[in-house]
Amino acid sequence: MKKILTIVLLTSFIINLFSLFGYAENTYKSEITASDFFELVQNFTNKHIGNDALAGGTGFPSQINRLIVKTFTNAPLENTYNAIDVLEGYECLHILQFDSSAKADAAYDLLVNCNMVEYVDYDFWIELDTDALTNRLLACFCPEDTILKPGCQCPSNTNNYYFCSKEDETAPEGHLSWVTSTVMVDEAFELIENSDVVLNSVDVAVFDTGVYSEHSEFLTNNNGLTSRIKIDDNYSLKDTNKDGTITNYPSDVDDFFHGTHVAGILHDNTMDIINIYSYRIFKNDYNKIPYLDFAAALDMAIKSGMDIINMSVKDTYVASEQNYLNDVFDLAVANGVVIVAAAGNDCGDVDDLFPASYENAITVSATEKNNKPDKAYTNYGDCVDVAAPGTDVYSSVPRNPINNNNYDPNDYPATNLYMRLSGTSQAAPLVSAAAALIKSIDPDITPAEVERLIKETAFVPDDWEESCGGKNYGTGIVNFYNIAKAMLGEGESQTPEIKITSDNKFEISVPDGSDARFYYTLDGSMPTLENHLTYSEPLSLINTYSTEINVVCHENGKLISEPVTYDMITYKTKTIFYKSTGTLKSNAGCKNAYWSSYNSDIAQVDNQGNITANSVGNTKITCLLQTGERIIWKVNVIYNPIQAFFVLFFFGFLWI
Repeated sequence: MKKILTIVLLTSFIINLFSLFGYAENTYKSEITASDFFELVQNFTNKHIGNDALAGGTGFPSQINRLIVKTFTNAPLENTYNAIDVLEGYECLHILQFDSSAKADAAYDLLVNCNMVEYVDYDFWIELDTDALTNRLLACFCPEDTILKPGCQCPSNTNNYYFCSKEDETAPEGHLSWVTSTVMVDEAFELIENSDVVLNSVDVAVFDTGVYSEHSEFLTNNNGLTSRIKIDDNYSLKDTNKDGTITNYPSDVDDFFHGTHVAGILHDNTMDIINIYSYRIFKNDYNKIPYLDFAAALDMAIKSGMDIINMSVKDTYVASEQNYLNDVFDLAVANGVVIVAAAGNDCGDVDDLFPASYENAITVSATEKNNKPDKAYTNYGDCVDVAAPGTDVYSSVPRNPINNNNYDPNDYPATNLYMRLSGTSQAAPLVSAAAALIKSIDPDITPAEVERLIKETAFVPDDWEESCGGKNYGTGIVNFYNIAKAMLGEGESQTPEIKITSDNKFEISVPDGSDARFYYTLDGSMPTLENHLTYSEPLSLINTYSTEINVVCHENGKLISEPVTYDMITYKTKTIFYKSTGTLKSNAGCKNAYWSSYNSDIAQVDNQGNITANSVGNTKITCLLQTGERIIWKVNVIYNPIQAFFVLFFFGFLWI
């Protein structure tokens, strides 16, 4: 009997042991830092995707077959549901790798209904948000060539692409591109320099393809891009090869071009006190990354003390289903980190596009030189917050060595290359630069306040609403000067006036006759940048049944006054004796108005405002003016003294 019991217990122990580990290679560690977790995640995802697939040898698998599980404990899972590999030990996260989509789906169905599980996410691919060539792009300098014309003096190569760009002759002095003058960067900096404000250092992370930091001749400080580009090995990517060797992808190398171009725009439109950190999340020759890797890198950046994170990535997964990233974005808000996301370049609705549709991100669309949305590429949608110039933006790019008889490196130094590109990726760093300006003045400002300030101070062109065509490209175009004025308290306040014209219409104006625009509402709410009507001519409000008009001045993209309220309803009281008549017309001046009584059995009114008291009681009589205003009388019908005496005498007689 003891032998049988021993066998049963041993068998039970073995079964439980296999259930605990799920036949998986469990890489659980008891204490993992954010940077350690990011490196572990890289090794984990590389191991199961395969470097050959990432490099394009066999292509990207359509489904990663990986689950991200969040539980209420950091202890290892007791059941890993047939996963072939597990990564655990960091903030209650459990990464389960499966060898088929069927097994991943089966595990998902079980885990999502487990009371010990907070959420379950599928891992998926996200990609760099650019329409540029996915192969390596080599830039060469051809001063006589036209914008973005391939070839010129550069060698031809079927495996690579070469672009050449002329300088932007419309750029303000000391800057690279026309966009700087459009968003009024220098005016803002001059205003700040002439103030007594003390500026604070701000750290901006660029989540991209890396930044070529050896650009030796960059902008006005003559110290090169390196002077404000910060590199850390923790922010670089690594591959563990099959033979155990490590392949590094340093953050100060950009094999693609995109990250260097974005960093150049940031550098060109920020003060020297702003540091730019290169977080390389894409490797050379491909522009995809697992969602898990991206979220882990974002988590690391937040915990490393970044103030602002600029990103240009996308996927069509529904944002509300990405619980892990929601956690990370909430962590960003809790730590005062501003997230800026490009809206995307698909000419479509961004509301279901990851991560631009997240509520805690400032989502940026792109405009062209005429201050209109560039509908040739930019996305739109309810989640878009603000626009910024993004078309034909001249900025820095990396240079790969070129050996060709037509190319003389002595004529065109390899470290001083620039190129024109278009996209919301070029617009987003301008908003990140604006956020950096705000945080340099007020380092304790919350991300929500940064977003509100950028949106409320945005420049709104006269035809903005018409050019948007009913689609949301943001509240306007980001404007550094308006931001600086608002931060320094130098905005001018104007009080609108509401008056009735001779033809019974409402007219809105300001005493000094400025060019301020007027935003108004008719439903009793306060006008905001998102909720308003735009005044253009005197209003006739007859039959609108509005309760009040609220008006606020708007100038240079900013609300510049407190709302002024005009009450559309006036309340009065009228007492009249039973069986007598009276008039309300003289009290209101209600000529050619529409009259009505709530209860004609108590008091009736004719179309001239004359009332007749039919019985004792209370009712209301309304006069609707041609302007849309209403005057409401509370009418009290009572007995006169003689009537009251006879009524009392009559009831007294009945009582006796």
